[in-house]
Amino acid sequence: MVLTIHRLNENDIPSLVELPRQAGWDYDEAEMKAVLASGIVYGHKTLEGTVVSSSAVVSYKETAALGLVIVRKDYRRRGLAREAVQACLDILPADTGVMLFATDEGKPLYRELGFEEAGRVYKYIAQGQEMKKNSTALPNNIEGYKVSDWESVKHLDREAFGEGRDVFLHHRLHQAHQCLVLKDDQNHPAGFGLSIWNEDQLLIGPVTAPDEREAAALIEQLIEAHSVKVRIDLTAESRIITSMLEQYGFEKHSEPPMMKRGPWNADTRNRGLYAIASQIFG
Repeated sequence: MVLTIHRLNENDIPSLVELPRQAGWDYDEAEMKAVLASGIVYGHKTLEGTVVSSSAVVSYKETAALGLVIVRKDYRRRGLAREAVQACLDILPADTGVMLFATDEGKPLYRELGFEEAGRVYKYIAQGQEMKKNSTALPNNIEGYKVSDWESVKHLDREAFGEGRDVFLHHRLHQAHQCLVLKDDQNHPAGFGLSIWNEDQLLIGPVTAPDEREAAALIEQLIEAHSVKVRIDLTAESRIITSMLEQYGFEKHSEPPMMKRGPWNADTRNRGLYAIASQIFG
């Protein structure tokens, strides 16, 4: 069967969501809508319209994040992943820095396409349980997000991530279950954190803060007592944050490598960024 590649859209979401589910990845329709709203997705479809491969790219001003690279099991070893990834790379300017988080199966392909390892992300998961919060920050240091915080939150995200990603952040705020803003002694925003409901789990991130203690306080406030699992992807295993997470029953699930091609300064990018939004968005 000859399969052709297509740019996917919202009409493809029901079929597209099934791809990562088959691989055990945590995408639902809301998350897939956020990917399509913030980036571009390519994939192969059967004549009946079933999506059997995908690759997504979310382009910011100078860099881009690549992800959602997956091929349905019975369609592998046909070069579909390479073709889908290349379609994403081809739409970017040649000097764009591109990053991704790789699986063990995907690393050989990415190396062939010029990517190299540039760090790791640390995926922590807590299974559903009652969590008793005991915040390390004073309650009046952390407040709910208000529309008047938008410019400050954009600036904080830009400083932490390394460049502006306003379109993505706008969609993420509308998608958020909760957004909390950390205030300094002058009551100015100094950090923020988001939580997102994704079907049967709560995703924490992004989280930006001036230091580990305040990042831990934001994360702690975002954790709720409920019966589903909670996931957070940390940019580094800081002592204060990991100790706090372990108290709430979190365990490290994996350490996928970050790979990059072209100009992408991970050290600058992670300045004040303690948890990423998700592996597709960086």
